[in-house]
Formats: sequence, structure tokens, C-alpha cells
Amino acid sequence: MQLFDSKEKTVLFVSVGQDMDSAAKSYAETNRKLSGLQQKGLIKEYASAEQFLIPQNEQQKRLQRWNNYWTTEKKAFACENIQAAARSFGFKEGTFDTFCQWLNQPFEEQKYQADTNETSARLMNEWMTSADSISMLITQVRISDAAKDSVYQQFSTDNDVVIFDRAYFANKWVSAINDDFYHKDNRPNQAKPLSSSSLRYGFHTDALN
Repeated sequence: MQLFDSKEKTVLFVSVGQDMDSAAKSYAETNRKLSGLQQKGLIKEYASAEQFLIPQNEQQKRLQRWNNYWTTEKKAFACENIQAAARSFGFKEGTFDTFCQWLNQPFEEQKYQADTNETSARLMNEWMTSADSISMLITQVRISDAAKDSVYQQFSTDNDVVIFDRAYFANKWVSAINDDFYHKDNRPNQAKPLSSSSLRYGFHTDALN
């Protein structure tokens, strides 16, 4: 799914985890960083589904606050007053029954991977995927070439974020190899091996230094 103008270059930041909850935590942190970088003017804009994907521990906190406030007595009081007000304004009896039924239902944590709602699942499928016991959540970022070094360096030590920008990192590899072999005292030099984390990111962090 492409949210930005087709003329603009868009880079994918993929937050990963062993399950959807750990991926959602990484996703929240990734988007928090991107928000800060946007405020500094280093990225133009970004799009994600973060507002729809709440980590399990945060869901539990919100549910606890909801249940602490909406006691059985408060729910009954609210529904009684709504029904009385409805009658006084001439609404048909039972107009707000659906609301009271909703208010009294037992709310539970949302299990994203188990969501059977077709519309919700279709939305989530645009932003999340799973493969080989790894869950991945996508953020689309629009960024200028001039800012990429600064932005990507902010994520160079994050083991749970993968940046997809093949052209940029290919150029960095070529530049690093060129420096290693030809530009150090004009003598060939053995190239540094790529670490497993570098390969996972799709770039060699030494090339950014």
C-alpha cells in the first residue's frame, strides 16, 4: 500500500518481534523515534498503523482504568439517566438500549492475529505480516537523500528494526569497499566482515561512520 505521492521516495521501516505483542512494542518505539525526527525536520512525514496496534501491557492498563471507573453502579446510573432524558425529549422507548448493552459488555484485550473481523483484518494486513515465527509491522517514511545518514544512524543499534532502502545501502557498501581497498595509503586493505546484525539490517554500520 502506497500512501504518499508516487513521485516521492518512500522507505520502509519494519519493526520485528517473536510475536505480535513484542513487535507492537518495537513498533511504538520506532514511531516514537520517527516522530522526534520529524519534529527536527529530518524526515518529511511517516505513516503507520500504530494507533490501531496497542501493545498487550498497555491494553491491560487501559482496561484496568476503564473498569476502575465504570463500576456496575456507574453503568446503571448512566443508563437510567439516559433513558429518563430520552423519554423527556420524546425519544422512542429503547432508543439507547444498544448503547447500554455496549457499555455493559465485558471488554477484553485485542488479539490482532486472531481478529476475525473482515474489515479489521484487511486493514491490519496492509501493515503487518508474519513469517517463520517472526511478526513484522510496517512504517512508511518519506525522507530526503540528504537526511538519510543522520536518520539511519539513529536506528543503527536497534536489533528489532529493519530498514528497506536497497539503493542507499548498496551505495554505502560500494563506498566502504572502495575506501577499504583503494583509499587507505594507496594500499589494498582487507575489507571488514559484515556482522550478523548488519546483514539483518541490510547495511554495514561501519559504512555510516
